[in-house]
Amino acid sequence: MMSHLQWTDITAMLAEKHRRPKEYIAHCMSLGYTRKQAKQAYNERRDTTVFQCDEYVVHVTKNDGGFVKLGIRNLDGSSKRDWRDFQQIKNDLVGEEREAVELYPAESRLMDECNQFWLWCLPPGDLFPIGVFQKRNVQHKPGAPGSYQRDLKGEELYNNKGEVEPAELGKAKRMGSRVKADREGEATE
Repeated sequence: MMSHLQWTDITAMLAEKHRRPKEYIAHCMSLGYTRKQAKQAYNERRDTTVFQCDEYVVHVTKNDGGFVKLGIRNLDGSSKRDWRDFQQIKNDLVGEEREAVELYPAESRLMDECNQFWLWCLPPGDLFPIGVFQKRNVQHKPGAPGSYQRDLKGEELYNNKGEVEPAELGKAKRMGSRVKADREGEATE
C-alpha cells in the first residue's frame, strides 16, 4: 500500500545543531541525567536517523541484535495519536513485516518528558508470542454498535450502519467533543 506520509531525512540538519557534545551533555544533565546517562544519550543520538513528514518527526535508532526504536512526535506538539498512522510509520521506516510494540513501563523506568510515543520493533522475522494469529482482516465499515472506522486514506468515516460521515465529524466524535455537525461537515458549537 502506498504511504500517505512523505518522509524527508533531516538527520544532517539536526547533527549540525547538536554537534557540540559538551553542550548536549550539559543540557541533558540540567534535565537530571547523570553524566553517564547524558553521554549515552549523546552517543545514541549520533546513531539515530531522523525523518520528518507533514505531521510527524520520527527518531529511528537501531540497537544491537536488530531491534529498532521509533520515537514519534507530532509536529504540532500535541498528544494526538492515530493507530493507522503509527502502523504506516512502522511500515515505512522499518518494514511491513516487522512487528512493534508500545511499552507501558514500570513507574521506576518511566520516561515522560514530552508528547512523544515509542515503538519497539523486533528484528526481521521475529514475532511477538502475543496478539491475534489469523490472516489479515482490515475493515472499512465497523460492525460494533456505536463504533466508527475511517477509510485507509482518512478521507471518510463510516458509522456502524455503513453510512459515510464527514471526517471532521468523526474526529469530533473520537475526541469526545460536543461539536455538532451537519451532513455537509460544517461544525458549530
